[in-house]
Amino acid sequence: MTLKHSSLVSGDCFAAFDTARRPQARRQSHISCYQTLDKATAKQNLRLAVAPTQRGGSASLQQRGVVLEAQIGLEALSETLDYDLLPGLWKLIYTSAPDVAPLTISNGFSDLLPVRIGDIYQEFSSVVLGQVKNIITFRVPGLLESGSIEVRASYAVRSPRRIMLEFREAGIRDLQITDRAEALLAPALLPRSWLSHRALLALREAEVFLPLRAGLPSVFNRASSNLERSFGSEYLLTFLDEDTLIGSQTGTGGTFIFERA
Repeated sequence: MTLKHSSLVSGDCFAAFDTARRPQARRQSHISCYQTLDKATAKQNLRLAVAPTQRGGSASLQQRGVVLEAQIGLEALSETLDYDLLPGLWKLIYTSAPDVAPLTISNGFSDLLPVRIGDIYQEFSSVVLGQVKNIITFRVPGLLESGSIEVRASYAVRSPRRIMLEFREAGIRDLQITDRAEALLAPALLPRSWLSHRALLALREAEVFLPLRAGLPSVFNRASSNLERSFGSEYLLTFLDEDTLIGSQTGTGGTFIFERA
């Protein structure tokens, strides 16, 4: 699927953007033009732009440009950030962060294990509690129906648009084994014993969390360390309302776009 400029916004906006010579003038003319859009249209433009990119993992240079233009258009409509809107579960729909983008493709670990990546989330508590979780859901065909990698951090507000993150621990939880794997513990031809039942229950309820510096098995450590590096210690929030969150890491400039789950 190829998105054309005309499918997102009027040609006048792109004409104004393209004819501005200097980079600063280009961005300024782009923002001024987008300020004529309403917020609902700007958000629709952004979602249309990210739709064919596999959350950024397969985005071409042209697609990244279209996403950036739509992102700037929505950010131009941003008002004073209301941190009361931040708590809750947010689902990642796009990232340009080089360490995280490969994880957004469903077989992002295929070079290591047959792991299939599912949805990726960020969950914030209230500002007072100051807790945040980065969550990657996954499955292993034939073995695990589902599971999740969780990276936990604390956060504190440092400015009207900037928060400081401190990553603390990472782990694996919510494991749900397949029928095939369950049959190894409780064969279908034999009565299910109390011991096998307890083993299945313990596996489903198991949680293994370690301090980030302690390390995890390599395949999972790759995911947690990528998230830690990419979200970094400072996180700039460029847009936040009831159903859309846009943030960027300071330093490398990778963007993260979320919708409320």
